[in-house]
Order: sequence, then C-alpha cells, then structure tokens
Amino acid sequence: MSKQPIPQLRYHTPTKQHYVWWNKKRVHLGADPAQAELRYKRIVAELASDRDPFDGHRTAAGAPAAPPAARTVSEVLLAHYRHLKAEGRDRSALHRAWQAAAAVLARHPALPAAQFRGPQLKQVRADLLARPELSRTYINYLTRCVQRAWAWAASEDLVPPEAAEALRAVEMLRRGRGGREPARVVPPPAGWDGVLSELSRVTSAMVQVQALGGMRPQDVCRMRRGDVSTGPHEPVLFPGTARPVTAFPAGGVLVWLYVPREHKTAHLEKPRAVALGPRAQQLLRPLLAGLGPDDYVFSPARSLAEHGRGNRFKRQGYATCYATRQYAQLVGRAIDRVNAARVAAGVPVEDHVPWWSPLQLRHLAATVVGDEIDREHARALLGHSSQDVIERYMEQQLGKAGRAAAECG
Repeated sequence: MSKQPIPQLRYHTPTKQHYVWWNKKRVHLGADPAQAELRYKRIVAELASDRDPFDGHRTAAGAPAAPPAARTVSEVLLAHYRHLKAEGRDRSALHRAWQAAAAVLARHPALPAAQFRGPQLKQVRADLLARPELSRTYINYLTRCVQRAWAWAASEDLVPPEAAEALRAVEMLRRGRGGREPARVVPPPAGWDGVLSELSRVTSAMVQVQALGGMRPQDVCRMRRGDVSTGPHEPVLFPGTARPVTAFPAGGVLVWLYVPREHKTAHLEKPRAVALGPRAQQLLRPLLAGLGPDDYVFSPARSLAEHGRGNRFKRQGYATCYATRQYAQLVGRAIDRVNAARVAAGVPVEDHVPWWSPLQLRHLAATVVGDEIDREHARALLGHSSQDVIERYMEQQLGKAGRAAAECG
C-alpha cells in the first residue's frame, strides 16, 4: 500500500468542479458527479498499487511502471499540459494548449485515452467549427495541439502508439472545406501616427522602432540591450550558434543589427536579424544609455516613472518587459483618449485617429519598403527567407535588409 495519504473528494462551489488536493495543489476532476467519482476511484486504485496518479508513467517510488489501460483523455491532457509548463513554454502557447484540451474534454472527458482516435478528433473539430469567432487556421492549430499531445503521450508510454498514429492521419482543413477564413492583416490606415503624442516617450519610441524595423510585436517587446549591435566592434551571436554578427555600413550609413533571442521561426532554425536605420537609431540611442546586457530596452517601469505613477506591475515579468497583449492595450487606450479629446473639441469623425493594432505595423514596413525599393528588399527586411543557412542569410539577406533600413528606417 502506498505511503501517500488518500486525498478526499471535494467540491469547489465557485467553479462547480469536483477536486482533490495533491502536493498542495487543487486537481479538478470535472463538474459531472458520476465522472468525478470514476476518476476519484481510479486515483485511489493507483495509490493502492503504489503509483503516483498524477505523474503519468512513474510509480510513487520513482521506478517506471506500465501505463494503466484505463487512463482517460483528461489525464493525458493534464499530463501534457504540465509537461509544456515544465518546458517553460510562453503564456500564449500554454493558453492555446489549454484551449485545445478544453475542446476535447467538453465532448470526451472520461473516454479512455487509447480509444480517442480519428473519429473522436473530428467530432471535436466539428465543435470548434461551430464557433464563429475561430478561424479555419486557428482550428487547424488547435487540432495539431491535440495531435502533438498524443504523440508526446505515446513517447512517454501513456497511450499505445497506434492511437497517436490514428490522430496524425486526420488531415487539416484546407481553404473552402469549412471554417471562417482568417482576416487579412493590412497596414494601419492613414493618420495612425496621430496617437503617438498620447503615448509616453518609451512606448512612442517602441511603436516607431517596430514600424521602422518591420518587427513583430513580441520582437520589439523583448528587445534587450545585449541583443543590439551598435558598431562593428560590438558582436551579437545568433542564438544557438557561435556565429557573430555586427553592425555594418550600407548606403553610406552605419546600420545597427538587433538579433532576437527568441522569435517566431526559431524552432525551424531560421536566423533572424533586424536592421535598424538612422531614424530607428535616433529613437533608440537615449533608451540604450546606461542599460546592462540583459536589461529590456522598452521598460514599463521606466515609462511609468516618467509619468510619476510608480510601478503598478508587481507580477513577475511585467516590471521589466511589456507583454504583447499589454502593448496592444496601451495603443488601444491611447487611441480612445485621443478621439475622446477630439470629440470634445468638435473635430469631425473623419479626422479622428483610426483604430489599429501593433500587428499591422510590420505590414506597414513591408508596404513602405516595397513601394520605395522593391518587394525583394521588403522580404529581406521582414526576415522572410527560404534560406535556413546562416552564411547565406548573412551574405544575401542582411545586405538587402541593410539597404532597406538605410533608406527607409
């Protein structure tokens, strides 16, 4: 018999969920009393057989154990979510994994994981298709989240390999085969920069640097001093390699380089360096002064201190770096304040600041460079490249990106 105490089945009134306490954490077992009772009995049975019911594939003593045949879908999804969290995945990735798990649990909460195959996954996808706020591409992403969860579970011997293979055989939705098509992201409308006067010096520079460099919001939010090369004698390494890159002359001016430590295509081993021209350098130079290598360039604490409002962001991460959602909220609220002031002054509606989001600034940079130079230079500035070898990237792409930054950024 396990030395671990048997947890009691409890009921959480605010969430209407049954749960047990385990390792000082509340583990939910579902809202349905019958299903919660079944899961609770399975937990007690695994404790009686000297297994840790929440570890997935190891006994309480730490030795490998054969997976229980009756392991449910919810247990596999919970184990996979904890695996992602232990890996240090970012909050958005965890949110999408949880959203995919919730869609599965809404239809098959107590189904044995080994019996969750292609037809069951298609039923879950049909439920997602019934939600008009989800696009076809996002539904495909959630479907792949479930497939990856079962592939991981098979590698951990939590489900039979054929279960993961059956889910992998489900094809993604193609255009015209169901689901709402995602809206195309376009550059912000004319007059978008009317909001800059309402932003603080830090956030105003943040918006302009993103637009000039053609960066994604997460790239500009996570910019650190040590990731920016401001001269030929200040090398910055591509993440995961020993290959340095430095600022270089292009078009008669020195172009700075920013190499993000993390970016969207890092898992594909694609290099990414952002070329920063004279206008972006003028905005960044006062912000870089006095920073250490690991300090964030655009700090919410500095922005609030300039307004004499202290630091309201006490949670971990908020005091040193803007979150992308927080960045978008700052822009949206500033637009609302500007337009409210114009309404009070009797300014016509057509002269109000149009609504836009930081996601559109990257497309603005592509449009400007494409119009003033050509589409090839716009592609190089944004980092869109079919080459995944660093040497070719440095020789071909950075040269074009440097010219684009020298003339347009």
